[in-house]
Amino acid sequence: TLASLSFPCRVDPERLAVLLQAAALKLLRFRAGVWHLSPRGAAFVAVPGLALMVRHHRVLYGDLSDPAAFFRGGASPELARFWPGVFGAGGGVDRGLATQFSHLMAESQALGAGDRLRLVDLSSVRHLMDVGGGTGAFLSAVGRAHPAPRLTLFDLPEGMAGAPSALGRLAPRVTICPGNFQTDPLLAGAEAVSLIRVLYDHADATVDRLLAAIAHSLPPGGRLVVSEPMSGGARPDPATDGYLAIYTLAMETGRTRTAADIAGRMTAVVQVRHSGVSTGTEKLFWQGTMPPFPGMGYPLVPGSESFGEVVEAGAASGFLTGEAVFVPGANCYEGGLRGLFGGAAHTLVTPAARVSRLDAATGPQGALLALAATARHAIAGFNTHLPELIVGHGTLGRLLARLTVAAGGPAPTVWEVNPARRDGAKGYECIDPAADPKGDYRTIYDASGAKDRLNQLVMRLAGGVRSFWPGSTPTPCRSLSHPPS
Repeated sequence: TLASLSFPCRVDPERLAVLLQAAALKLLRFRAGVWHLSPRGAAFVAVPGLALMVRHHRVLYGDLSDPAAFFRGGASPELARFWPGVFGAGGGVDRGLATQFSHLMAESQALGAGDRLRLVDLSSVRHLMDVGGGTGAFLSAVGRAHPAPRLTLFDLPEGMAGAPSALGRLAPRVTICPGNFQTDPLLAGAEAVSLIRVLYDHADATVDRLLAAIAHSLPPGGRLVVSEPMSGGARPDPATDGYLAIYTLAMETGRTRTAADIAGRMTAVVQVRHSGVSTGTEKLFWQGTMPPFPGMGYPLVPGSESFGEVVEAGAASGFLTGEAVFVPGANCYEGGLRGLFGGAAHTLVTPAARVSRLDAATGPQGALLALAATARHAIAGFNTHLPELIVGHGTLGRLLARLTVAAGGPAPTVWEVNPARRDGAKGYECIDPAADPKGDYRTIYDASGAKDRLNQLVMRLAGGVRSFWPGSTPTPCRSLSHPPS
């Protein structure tokens, strides 16, 4: 009742009635002479961190007391001195404020941890490092959801002072690394890095240095998870553009960014000079007989890989304009275009992590890097053997033969039915299959892509050995007519 609320609030009943009536629009409701919390009012009390978040807004409201001076930049916002985590190395961190900041972040991060884990699959990650993670709120959620991965927490010492107690039973799984990412190197070894509500607290130059440092610390194929409020760009978002953009303006160190802005800082734009063409694959495309494949559809941009020059580079991409690079295809097309491999285009936009730097003198041969890797993986994989017979003297067959010789193995025999493709053999012999009487090959690699060659190759194998297909065929290999043995 009004009387029962007046005493603990120390507000005159008549004045309190005015306040309650104003708040009733969203937070309270009055029924049968009693004031009740509305669903939104109950959420305000029950949601962790929400009350603390609102309580500190008095600082922002003070900065906005003179909006004209605020937007002209003539004022000195108090909010810029409120948070310690965004100051430089010599900013003089206040331990009390750092504790308050960490508590607020831990409480508020718990609000979205479940949503983040529903959107990002971390089940296959073996080592996750959370940068700027405070007392470990996000790592706690990850640890509860996934019992296997190693976890590393990197933040200012003052910001994660309460991490061991906040992590509870998960503490033994978490490596705590105190440091300032603006001045200290990041710990190498993690295959995934998370930035949860970190970037918008910082200026562009700091963001670029941090993203570049993360790219340097991650292994090939590593992952970066960025989760934070993002601007709606051409379609302004009420919460981000109407509130956080002003909030960060008052902080004087950060700003809200669009998803495209953040991704662009780690993106390279490549002008293609040479593009690899897989004649077998291109033929299947033109005939419309390409087997079902993830991402398959028309209209389609073909071309598996390309060699070109960087013409634009994001500040955190690690590349410079003018550098020669290899691009393993792209999927940057709009207007309904599919990019199953997508390398046959004049200009490609691709994450910098997928680009490999090459010597400019490599020229057209730079487009062969992926096929060279395929050949290398074929002979260097688990429980494999160097080939004695290679079927097909196309690009992949030639690379397999040359890598076998380079590895110090005996020179392989290469079959090629097309006389025009038998030239170029260096350090090995390329012959017509009909001219080869040998029938006891211990290891055969088929790089021809032919679908009906399996029975012929089995007849050329010695007992108890194997054949490898380091490529693909247009139809399943179901033609083996030999009985089990």
